[in-house]
Amino acid sequence: MKHMRMLVLGFGLAVLFCGEPVTGHAFDIGGPVYGKDLQGSLGLELIVEHFDREVEITFDTLDEKETEGLDETVLMGRFYLPLGKDALLYVDAGLIDDDDAESTPLVIGLGADILVYEQQKLRLNVVAAGHWVPSFDLEEKTRYHFLHTSGEEEYYELGAGMLVSGNLPFDRQTKVVPYGGIMFSMLRGSVDVDAHYGPVNLHGSADIEEDNPLVAVAGISLLFQKGFSFRMEARFIGDSSLSVGLGIAF
Repeated sequence: MKHMRMLVLGFGLAVLFCGEPVTGHAFDIGGPVYGKDLQGSLGLELIVEHFDREVEITFDTLDEKETEGLDETVLMGRFYLPLGKDALLYVDAGLIDDDDAESTPLVIGLGADILVYEQQKLRLNVVAAGHWVPSFDLEEKTRYHFLHTSGEEEYYELGAGMLVSGNLPFDRQTKVVPYGGIMFSMLRGSVDVDAHYGPVNLHGSADIEEDNPLVAVAGISLLFQKGFSFRMEARFIGDSSLSVGLGIAF
């Protein structure tokens, strides 16, 4: 009977995870743009991000591991607060487009950029950020009428690293800020799964963590004289992502 329960639960877990319901990645880092670069003292940015990251899933009940690839989209708003001329704090909140969630998952985050060295047009920046996705329900993913599965997931991501950036005038009305560097991103999360096989109800769980903590970053910001900005950012190695941001300083 014990082996039958394990088999049913394992099948339920497999069916649920075949739809790749697990999310999680290194969220958009943002350009190192400070108070002395902006036309105003505050800033708002709308960010659209598409990402694909490998995560490692450990099934606690079955003592097994597997790697899943992700493919999601995030819509996020970010509020920038310059701290003096050489430091920046931001908070953000957004929604994740996840086809396997019963509702739209929410993400909230906090980050900071600090300018630690500047020589002419070259800068060295320390960056750190954290994001949390509160618990959300996963849909049942099964074509088998005798088996029903459902789940609940939550996770958080912490990242820190160094970016090299430029501060280059393009023309009288535009400034270009290219940036790139290395981030270390730690992701931790959990998934609870229920499998219903006729009158038998079984429960299982899984832990989520990053498959590769190293993330390479490359991006560019265009700052316009009237306070508008346009930014693109890409991430590689542990996280294959692309984000676009439109901002305004006031």
